[in-house]
Amino acid sequence: MEQDGDTPAMPLSTTVVSWQTALWTLLPLALNLWGQPSGRVLSLPSKHGSMLRSFPPLALMDSISLLVSLVYTCFFLHVGPCQSLALVFQERFSSPDQTMHYRQLLREGQRLRWLMFVCGVVQSSIKLNSMTGIFWTKACGASWVFSWLLIEILSFLAPGPTSDSPAEGTPSSSTATDDEWPSYSGNRYQLQLWQAYSKRIHSEYLGIAISIQFWISISMLVHLIVPDMGFPNSLTTAMLRWIIIGYCPLVAVPRWYPKVTMKLGQVLSVGSFIDWWSGTSTVLLFCGLVQWILDHFEVFHNYTRPWQPLFVQYTFCFMSMIVITVMRSILRKVVRWLRSRRLGRYGWPTDINARQRVLDDIRTSTDESDGETLWLAWLLATNFAVWVLWYAYRYNSEGTNNPGWTMVFGK
Repeated sequence: MEQDGDTPAMPLSTTVVSWQTALWTLLPLALNLWGQPSGRVLSLPSKHGSMLRSFPPLALMDSISLLVSLVYTCFFLHVGPCQSLALVFQERFSSPDQTMHYRQLLREGQRLRWLMFVCGVVQSSIKLNSMTGIFWTKACGASWVFSWLLIEILSFLAPGPTSDSPAEGTPSSSTATDDEWPSYSGNRYQLQLWQAYSKRIHSEYLGIAISIQFWISISMLVHLIVPDMGFPNSLTTAMLRWIIIGYCPLVAVPRWYPKVTMKLGQVLSVGSFIDWWSGTSTVLLFCGLVQWILDHFEVFHNYTRPWQPLFVQYTFCFMSMIVITVMRSILRKVVRWLRSRRLGRYGWPTDINARQRVLDDIRTSTDESDGETLWLAWLLATNFAVWVLWYAYRYNSEGTNNPGWTMVFGK
């Protein structure tokens, strides 16, 4: 009896996704970012912005921060979308050694970038999205593609150079004194105050990205030492959940002026890194521990099971955001007090973010100090270590599926 022609062909039409296939599919998406001008990623005064964006959480937070800055600029300065985009891009892509307009910088080599995107990135994206069972690999690829497309699309919408001179009293960028701001009708104080708020928003999102990277690195290391230990993985998942429901909305909330003036330091410094650690990471770790307890202990799970109505969940989320804000403020004040007193043998570094500054005297250096270079090297090293540990020890092809039709894009 003749067998059905479709039945024996089914097992041959799909294969599991090996770690080599997943990694090499991601490679064109990551390299695509390196060919695009990135400017200052989350206000980092670094010439290695494209390399920093190769870290998926940093690329995602940079994209979200850019969108939030555009909306915030419209409401804060009472300008239109085009002028808001011009101000944000001028602040992002300006530097003392940059003589080109930001639109000219973005348009340079743009046709070649789009050609490489269509020929290489689109195929890899289609192949990656067709695979199943590799959620985190897809998330990494999506963050890179979204970051690249956002800059490219906004570069088409950004207004070109104008011959109009800036309004009287409007300063040049604090980090790009040779470039002129787009025409703006506000005064000097209002524009500098907008810069202060923007840096505050960027530093908050940068703190989130650093916290995610740190705890992912810890999770990978513990999993390598104790493979059967489920705590780090579940704790990381709980922290990511708390970041989404409890902390990200707070980043977009404007701060009052007295609080903003206390945050106007250079972003990359030992003091500000400890500030992020004491505030963002500690609070997220605490919330992750609470969520882990609620998820893994049956007595707590049985207690919270009846509290499932939507109203109760939203109330719990709102109260959680308030608790996070209060805890974060208290922890930062304690660390700053210890730093000012220089207690103990650890020699707390002076926090440049804690010094009162006058808006007219704001200056942000574009050169990297030795500490900033070491900090950047640590960031890239841990990023590389996460990738190696993930695909060398953590990756599991069980349950993955690679459709056979993706072979048209190559193995």
